[in-house]
Amino acid sequence: MSEPDPVIEHSGQCLDVPNSSTLKGTALIQYTCHGGPNQQWTLVQAN
Repeated sequence: MSEPDPVIEHSGQCLDVPNSSTLKGTALIQYTCHGGPNQQWTLVQAN
């Protein structure tokens, strides 16, 4: 089961990786929520 999409409050859109890119440095965008794999996120603790 995946976590809910992170919705950006002021726009009602979701955090999205354009074209499901895996390239380093890809800029994230706000996009209409659709629940695709490029809008699924896992938060991990950093040191």
